[in-house]
Amino acid sequence: MLIIFESILPVFLIVAFGVVLKNSRLISPDFWPHFNNFGFYVLFPGLIFHSIVTADFATLPVDQIMLASILAFGSIPVFILLLWPYFKRKHVSKPQFTSVFQTTTRWHGFMALAIAEKMFGNEGLTFVAVIMLVIILPINFVNVAVMVAFDDTRHSLASFVKKMFTNPIIIAAIFAILFQALGIKLYPPIEQSIDFIARASLGMGLLMIGAGLSIYMITHPNLLTIFAVCVKLLVLPVMALIIGTFFDFTLTELTLFTIACSVPTANNGYVLAQKMGGDAPLYASIASLQVVASFFTIPLVLITMEKLHAWI
Repeated sequence: MLIIFESILPVFLIVAFGVVLKNSRLISPDFWPHFNNFGFYVLFPGLIFHSIVTADFATLPVDQIMLASILAFGSIPVFILLLWPYFKRKHVSKPQFTSVFQTTTRWHGFMALAIAEKMFGNEGLTFVAVIMLVIILPINFVNVAVMVAFDDTRHSLASFVKKMFTNPIIIAAIFAILFQALGIKLYPPIEQSIDFIARASLGMGLLMIGAGLSIYMITHPNLLTIFAVCVKLLVLPVMALIIGTFFDFTLTELTLFTIACSVPTANNGYVLAQKMGGDAPLYASIASLQVVASFFTIPLVLITMEKLHAWI
């Protein structure tokens, strides 16, 4: 148990440091939006591109990882949509429902990358990168579709589709796949330069997560917030354990798959909620509480996984 806590503790200490920095007077509030843009357009694409281009996929069961990811991450959207009639009877508004949907279906891939790298090094990065390849586009498409379907006002769907295909992270992933498929090798100095950027992105990304937390919203959750936290941090990881066991993953593979399914939601859905008629404050509340709760739920899930794997 102590080993697991110590493995993920550095990740959450950096998140906590991000909270401290954001609420201190050391850094101007105007800095953080630019910091987020730098991460989105430079650091994170560099990390994804480098992880995929330098990955040795021959050592991983790529087909199984992809199928398991589709089953795990695809089941939650179906589950939440099936609950809409119940939510409607309980007078949950459409904007509230879309924020619950987003926060239970999106995932913070960069936190997963940071934890995987801390516990398993390059193998962990490669494993999570494969999952990101499979689910980034479908998750974005599904969330935009739900936002459009539940929004009573008109928005240009084409503009959001355009944003997805001009997303620098998706572009980096597509180019990395092409390089891998065509066997193109990077010139070593260029590869090393991108590696420097990739290494910087993990710590910077965790600081961004901390800077985005709202202490007030963490301490004042409502029932919808608690529901979304439980689905994201408990239901999905349990499903990952079942699916990963069915695919006969090794202990390392099962651990990485479970980590990927145990991280909180992504912050980018907040902007979508703002622009497409969702409940942005509810999204922020859920996202903030998920980050804090995940410090306890991720070790709990991993400890349970180890015991079950040993028993099976």
